[in-house]
Amino acid sequence: MFDSTNLLEPASLTEAAALMQEHRSAGTHLAFIGGGTHTIGQPASGDVLFSTRKLNRIIEYAPEDQTVTVEAGVTVAQLTEVLASCGQRLVLDVADPHRSTIGGAIASNAFGPRRLRFGSLKDLILGISLVRADGIEARAGGKVVKNVAGFDISKFVVGSHGTLALITSATLRVHPLPDVSEAIRVTQLSAGQVWDLVMAMREQQLEPTTIIAVGTTDGPGDYDVDVVFEGVRSGADAQANCLRNIAERRGWSMEELPSDRVLAADAEALSAGPLRVHCTTSPCEFAQSNERAIRPLMHTLTSPVVSTYPALGIFTVAGTPTPATTAELANCRKQIELRGGSLIVEAQPAPHDGAPMIEPWGTPPPSFQLMREIKARFDPNGRLASGRFVGGL
Repeated sequence: MFDSTNLLEPASLTEAAALMQEHRSAGTHLAFIGGGTHTIGQPASGDVLFSTRKLNRIIEYAPEDQTVTVEAGVTVAQLTEVLASCGQRLVLDVADPHRSTIGGAIASNAFGPRRLRFGSLKDLILGISLVRADGIEARAGGKVVKNVAGFDISKFVVGSHGTLALITSATLRVHPLPDVSEAIRVTQLSAGQVWDLVMAMREQQLEPTTIIAVGTTDGPGDYDVDVVFEGVRSGADAQANCLRNIAERRGWSMEELPSDRVLAADAEALSAGPLRVHCTTSPCEFAQSNERAIRPLMHTLTSPVVSTYPALGIFTVAGTPTPATTAELANCRKQIELRGGSLIVEAQPAPHDGAPMIEPWGTPPPSFQLMREIKARFDPNGRLASGRFVGGL
């Protein structure tokens, strides 16, 4: 935990840059925090913590261009309210929008089930402002959707977990609010049937905004699949009817539900217990990964739940660990990595009786050497979020 005396809250870009320069001279190790909702790779207790809470202005909003520029401390809920007044939205799913900040979402590469249709923050970010480790202000990208110059810097800051620079503001692409949103739940499918459903929708060229499959071990391998279609009334109706036909031909049970319940159920599943594990694998490996890695892990947890985005190959498992969990978690990571995927421990309870913390990141990716080189260019003395990221970056 952080000592509050080590907490700094700059209220402007100029103040943030001055503080960064001051701590550069002192050789201080720094870490950054937004809303504090992302717990992976907690900074060391000796670090000075920069909070973006007071960097909370909406700098520029151009509804006609579908872009908005905000400071890093603006919350997702705050931005959602402003955009909705002009019939627009930032398609970013976070569990706690009233606490989650835009800067924190960018640093942690936050995403949810609507990534299927709208992409991740790397697809939504157009420009970014930073304060480097040496206190120098830097900008990349621009304010228009077709901007090219400096775009790569904006992208690789996404998901950098504060190891490269302090994010102070960002320009993001926004989208119109849909006319309608329709949700259908297909119930009690096995993992293999979930994948069959995904493939059937692809064959029919359906374009759902969201596909979420949520399951427990009550009926091993059983999932309820929520599918959301958005857009104009005629298009959403046509696609929903096509999905109903797919399910009826296969004898699968269905029910209608409010679309806002879909995201709520996903958020609830992802906060089901003190242990939360995020697995990414090839979508076509969905059924095999479920059988060989996910189900064995779930059977070691108390009150387990799994929320998956099958068309993206993403599983999130949550629950309360038992003594058997640590060993099975290692096996789960091995099985996922053998399939070219990754397993990240996003949250875990504090260790007790001398037990070690579970290493959160797993095997570094093939791009790790490049990541180290980028880190060395941005932060040559290794002072920013030291050891917080994969491979101890």
